[in-house]
Amino acid sequence: MRDARDVFDHPDKHWDFLTADADTKFEGQYFDRKEVGRAEAGNYASGSQVNGLIEQIKECVSAFANANKQGGLLVLGI
Repeated sequence: MRDARDVFDHPDKHWDFLTADADTKFEGQYFDRKEVGRAEAGNYASGSQVNGLIEQIKECVSAFANANKQGGLLVLGI
């Protein structure tokens, strides 16, 4: 099992893990990742996409805080 703090401190050593081609290869009790959404015309994310991401982040941080004494690592935008 990878250590969330080590992945945070040394992302270059864990790049294959961070950029895994499937969420099932990355996400778990200590790791999660989120995508804002696909860029729309003009290369921006819509307000609703950003608001949805904010809610997902709140849920994830709350889950890490309640379930893991050591916390976890949430990766955005890879």
